[in-house]
Parts: sequence; C-alpha cells; structure tokens
Amino acid sequence: MYDFDNDGIANHIDLDADNDGIPDNIEGQSTIDYVALSGNDADNDGLDDAYDATPNGNANGLGSLGLAPVNTDASAAVGSDTTPDYLDLDSDGDGLFDVVESGAGLPNDGNGTSTGTFGANGLNDLAETGDTDLGYTDINGEYDNTQTDNFDDNDQDVLTVGDVDYRDITDDGIPMITQVYQFDAERWIEITNIHPTKSIAANLINIQLYKDKTGVQTTAPDVTHTVTSALAPGQSVIFGNSNNTLTNINSNAIAVKNNDLTDISGANDIITLSKVNGVSSYENRYDIIESFKDKTSYVRIDETLQPNVNYTESEWVVFVDDALDPYNFLIDSAERHPHDPLISEIESSNSDANTLLGLHRIEKTTRTSGNWNNGYPDRSRYVSVNENYEHQNERLSARKLEILGSNILAIDNQLLVVTNNLNITTNAEIRLVGKSQFVQTHTGVADITGNGKMYVEQNSELANIYRYNYMSSPVRTVDLQTYSIESVLKDGTNPVSFAGIVGQGASNIARDINFVGGYDGSTGTPINIADYWIYTFASTRGQRSNYEHKYKSGTIAPTDGYIFKGPK
Repeated sequence: MYDFDNDGIANHIDLDADNDGIPDNIEGQSTIDYVALSGNDADNDGLDDAYDATPNGNANGLGSLGLAPVNTDASAAVGSDTTPDYLDLDSDGDGLFDVVESGAGLPNDGNGTSTGTFGANGLNDLAETGDTDLGYTDINGEYDNTQTDNFDDNDQDVLTVGDVDYRDITDDGIPMITQVYQFDAERWIEITNIHPTKSIAANLINIQLYKDKTGVQTTAPDVTHTVTSALAPGQSVIFGNSNNTLTNINSNAIAVKNNDLTDISGANDIITLSKVNGVSSYENRYDIIESFKDKTSYVRIDETLQPNVNYTESEWVVFVDDALDPYNFLIDSAERHPHDPLISEIESSNSDANTLLGLHRIEKTTRTSGNWNNGYPDRSRYVSVNENYEHQNERLSARKLEILGSNILAIDNQLLVVTNNLNITTNAEIRLVGKSQFVQTHTGVADITGNGKMYVEQNSELANIYRYNYMSSPVRTVDLQTYSIESVLKDGTNPVSFAGIVGQGASNIARDINFVGGYDGSTGTPINIADYWIYTFASTRGQRSNYEHKYKSGTIAPTDGYIFKGPK
C-alpha cells in the first residue's frame, strides 16, 4: 500500500494524501467542474454514485474507475510534471506550495506539508469543521461544494480564464464582451482584456455562439472559437466576416475573420465567453450577450467593471439605424428618439472613443490637465469635467456627465447630448454659448442633480415696451422643482461666453435683472423689466387654462412658459 505523505495512513484511506491541507476529493477534480458527493452507493462497491460509471453494477466495482485525477501543471510552460494535484505539493508548478497559495492559513513545515494534529482520516484537524477530527463523515472537511470561493484567488480569474491561486498557471487579465455590431452585411464581435496591467495568455479565451437560440442552453454551442493570441492589457480582439468593409477600426486590435462565429441576425442569438467549449459551455459561462437586435451596435458601458453571467440590458448602450424616422409614428411611438445613439457614431467614431471598434476602456473619463484621461467621450461613457473646458467644433456626447468643483464647461455653438444623469456640482457651471443646446434622451423622471448652474442663451429681438415676449425656461430654481422669473432670467446684454465673468458690472455676463414697478421697462446696466407684465398661461387649480399673474417671484411649473414686456 502506498503512503505518499508517510503519515502511516495509506493513500486509499487518507483524505489528504499529500498532506497539503486540501482534501483529495477537491484536488482530484477541476475547480470549475467539481462534482459533489451524492451520499449514495447503490451497488455497495464503495464508490459514491456521483463518481460511479456503473452505479447499479456489481459490488466488486467492475467497470467503475471513479474520478480521473486532475494534473493542473501537466502542460505548464514552467514547472510541468506528471503528478496529479492530489499528490502534488505545488499543483500549478509556480514554485509556491499549495499549502500557502490555498490561503487556508495552516501551519506548515516550509516544504509544502501542513503541520499540527491529524486524525485517523489523514486530514489536518485545522482543516476539519470545528477543527475536530470527524473521521470520514465529511471528506471535504471545512470546505463546501462551491470550489470557486473556497481558496484564495488574488487575480479574481477563477470564473474567467484562470483558477484559484494554487492552481493558477498564469496570472491573467479579464476578458469581456464589449461590442457587437451588425448592420447590413457587416458583422463584428469585440472582446477586450479590461485589466489595466495584466495580459491574457494565448488559448485561454473561449467564445461561443448559440445561433437562433434563446434562454438556458443545455447542448453544445453551434460555433466555438479559442483565441490563439495573447491579449495585452486593454487590448481587444475583433471577429469579423468576409463582407466587412468598415475601416475605422483601432489598429492595435487583433482582427480575426470567422464567418461562422459572426453569423448573427434575427435578434435570437446568444454569444458567451466560457472556461470551456462543449456541452457545459453555457453552464460555465462568465459573460453573455443575447437577443441583440438587427441593424444595431451594442456597446458596453464603462461602468461595467467585470463580466456578467447574466445578460443585463442596462449594461449596454444600443446604437440604432440612422434611417429610422424619429417623427414617423407607428402604433404609439416614433421609430426612434431624435437623439438616439446612431450607427453612424460607430462608423465615424473618434479614434480614442469606446465606440471605435477594437477599443474599450472601463471606468469614467475625466477632463483634466488639458486632456481626457481615459478616452474620448461618447454615448456609452461616464464623463467628468474637472477643469475649465471649452468644447468646440463638434457635439459633446455622454451617457452620464458631471461638472466638478468650481469648473466651467462651455459648449461653443454645438449640441450637448447626455443620455442619463447630469450632475452640476455646487459652484460648477455649464455655459451653452451661442446656438448651443442641451438634450437629455432618457425616459422617465428628470435626472439632473447638483446645485450648480446652467447658462443658456435666449434672445428676444422685440425691443418694445408695448408688446409681449414669450419664453420658456430650460432651467429651474436651485433646489426646487419649479422656477420664478427673478431666479432664472438674467440680463443677456453681454452674450454668454466661456471667458465671461458673472457679475453686475458693465462687462459682466448674466447680470441680475432690475425688476421695476410701474408699466415700462428700460435699458441700462442691468436692464429694467416691468414686474407688472409677467404672466403665465396655464391651468389654474385644475380648471380651464387662463392667464395668471406671476410677477417676478411667482412660482411657475417647469412645463409652463411665460410672457413679459421687454425694455425699449
């Protein structure tokens, strides 16, 4: 009888044959495909039915060989051996003993074996439930059946391309699906190593396509592919087809032509990343996208910091067909929002934006020191402005936008488009210069936070004290859901500008207006507007709409405009 660890207990009755503190039933199986004991032995051959190829066979065990022991470092580039893990004190061959890398914290002799008190089952009592010898009643000791979280995994790759530390041959990054593009005959699938410092070794990323399928999958995928190249930190691999003509692609990406893998259409396909290719691919997936619509590009948001075993719609921004008519109502809605993210934004993407095929960055991007520190803003990005910044020449797009500190964001005769939250922190400003406009495209309630200010040009060319001007307010009073004229309307004699200073002097912008009594306003520094002529036309206490006198301080709902008479 063989006794590997020389503890006087033969291997076949030793729960930890190499005495590294990790039970043999765990080390004998792979981490991700671990099969738990059933607790049954139907044919009384001594082999648990979960591992018995002939559970209803003979008591002599004929045809039942049990588990095929795993040897993690069999093909390791460094430190490979032929010893299975349950007898290997260094399962991954990296020169560090399993008793240390497991994170169990067991005392050891410095040569790979644990020390302490051992029961007749050969397992260190400190690895048993309650630190007490329980014989063979629990062959896994204190470890449960979810092996992916029983042991240390410092690089957090056990569910992706690696393993727990004592079995992790390489120290790898994190692959994630980051864009799926399909428009006309063009098809692209983008996978990115989102780790900032760690590469992913070759032959570790497995991608699967379940074609014309939805829901949970129990069969092998229709198409599989293993990435044979290593991916540097932040690098992407993009899969395309023979019909692709798009040339605006990140030159640093690895391009692979695979017509079968990119044969997607009909909004009924599933793409997964999994540790394995085969029948168990779906069960062992670590990332997924499914039911993606035709003529779209799905771009993952930068706040998704790790792969997700469940498809989560909110993790993706959908760029749609430009040809959809935003003003052609079908049953109850237009074909698209006038400012929806569009396919053309992918095709003409800035070379440093996440919309560019072959490029993806996680975490928000911040304007600081004269540059964007983590890529150019686009409709999938969380954008932060932490310096005074004047944006010119093209529209500025963001999924979320924040202006920090006492900084000014000026938009110079361009469109500012934000999908979701706009946060203007206290003392911060947005200035919409000239014909600039601000548009939010989300549905539901207002999503604006912070106590900062937005200055918008609204010009009245009717310089007449006898005729009314009509305006609406794109902003509201700070801290309120309503507005009053004196809190939002400013003297626009000097146009809003990036360099302008807010104040009451002759050269200042956004001067407070002087609201005067009587009936006539006048020019001046600041201008004078007659308080008397300020009205709204709105529903009054649920009754028929009518003109309502508001004066300068009356409360006005954000949906209501107002009239006033201007100065001469």
